[in-house]
Amino acid sequence: MASTQLTWQTAATFTAPLWTVEPDISLVEAICRHHLFPDADSLAVDLTVKFLAQGAFNKVYAVDTERASTAKSYIFRVTLPVDPGDKVRNEVATLDYVKQHTEIPVPTVIAYDSSSHNALGFEWILMDKIPGAPLKDIWSRLSDTSKAAITRQIASYVVQMRKNCVFHGIGGLYHGSDDEFIIGPIVTQSMFMNGRRLLVSRNRGPYHHGSDYARALVDLQITDIHLLETMRSDDPNFDEDLFEDGPAMLDAMDGLLSLLPTIFPKDKKNEPVRAPLVHPDLSLSNIMVDPDIFEITGIIDWECTNASPQWQGTYPQFLTGPDLEEEPARLETGDINCLRNELREDWEKMQLRAVFDEVAGPLMEEPLAELKRDFIYYLEGAAYSQFMTQQWIQKTKENILSHSSYFFSSHIQAIFIRMHRKPRPHAGVKS
Repeated sequence: MASTQLTWQTAATFTAPLWTVEPDISLVEAICRHHLFPDADSLAVDLTVKFLAQGAFNKVYAVDTERASTAKSYIFRVTLPVDPGDKVRNEVATLDYVKQHTEIPVPTVIAYDSSSHNALGFEWILMDKIPGAPLKDIWSRLSDTSKAAITRQIASYVVQMRKNCVFHGIGGLYHGSDDEFIIGPIVTQSMFMNGRRLLVSRNRGPYHHGSDYARALVDLQITDIHLLETMRSDDPNFDEDLFEDGPAMLDAMDGLLSLLPTIFPKDKKNEPVRAPLVHPDLSLSNIMVDPDIFEITGIIDWECTNASPQWQGTYPQFLTGPDLEEEPARLETGDINCLRNELREDWEKMQLRAVFDEVAGPLMEEPLAELKRDFIYYLEGAAYSQFMTQQWIQKTKENILSHSSYFFSSHIQAIFIRMHRKPRPHAGVKS
């Protein structure tokens, strides 16, 4: 069912939702007053709402209150119905679960509505405001020692997630009955990142094997192309570029399907999948810190968090990058050369990954883990470059054939994985 609150903008290298209706800030204020001061004359309370920021799917408002000389701040986030109901319910349950089972500082949800059928006309969440500033605002002026200390703290949080937030199904986390939590439909951009995805049948899990998850993503791409073939060119959800690439897309999906049994072999013991919660974007923007003492005050933006297969959980986003064989020259003050800055940043990330490993332990990769990540990467990138995906498919098939029956030995797998470990080209897929 099409939504009246958004439309989708599609270009050669990206797809993004556009707001067609602006949230009424006076209604945001009324909702905040009702939930923050339910037993008082809320109009007598000093409460202000100001627009703060906008993300891919949300508009964020700062809510400041003062009552009896006590000031408090909150965040009110209005969200587009890109994944109606589930995205908000999933985030609320995730925040509750993480707060209950770890020591990770996360926002406390005060109230929410996972339906757009309300006075505001949007889904929304009201939560307390994590103090401090985004780490990205101060990262460049931190010393190596401070960066290492923050990395160790993040690593300790990841360890807690890996130990205390583990499930036996791949999917989103939701509140069940009697204060229980359940794994339900997955909440990921791959399942809703254009206006057509809500119009077709989607297997959103929960999945009990990585191959089921990968197959669902391939099937969705195929279904999407077949839907495009039936649409009028003046339909707002029609994508002319993707329609023209339809045959190449279907060929790429066939190639991926032929690799799926090899890269995602079924467990003969049929043991339940081990799927820890993984924050989808542990970037410098979502790590809040005290700007004076450089200590973490909270982790924000938990939308689209899922119980994910272990091979998807590697390093936090702010530490990802290529491995360098030798240290590049240190930058002179004011050096704006992009290449030198990028090399230095990559070197710094590599050093911090070693710091991360001191706390979390070295990454213990299951067999074919890198190939599984590549499979998903090139699957999602196929919408923007079928040629790049087909190249990867061909190279992977050639390597499999060259290793013949020895492919499944641990020694050959290790060699094969190292051959594929490389910086990935940008495929235009939103992170």
